[in-house]
Amino acid sequence: MYRTDKGFTLVEVLTVLLVVSILIAVMLPFFGNISDKVRAYKMKIQMEDLKKQVIKYNMKYNEFPDSLSQLQGEFIIKVPLNPSGKLFFIEKDINGDFFIKSESNNPEFTFKLFIASEN
Repeated sequence: MYRTDKGFTLVEVLTVLLVVSILIAVMLPFFGNISDKVRAYKMKIQMEDLKKQVIKYNMKYNEFPDSLSQLQGEFIIKVPLNPSGKLFFIEKDINGDFFIKSESNNPEFTFKLFIASEN
């Protein structure tokens, strides 16, 4: 005997929904990890761009800026925010090395990028 009506039964629909929800639950941590990697990659790209502008500033004025706000107008439009919403800044250590640094509430997103040595 053949079925004449077309469509799915309630049991079939619920089974498909159960399988899909299990797959989503298994894959969700994987996608969360990807977004963290994307934020870290974005921060590194922003820091590399800022490094290039600091080097241009150094070539023009023969000194390093005290802060990234000195780059505004001529080299950058404004100092960007990192993915955590905090500003990037220039740091000079005791050896005379200049770094671009970005801090975050999450230690995984705290980066320090070497620019150049003053010597």
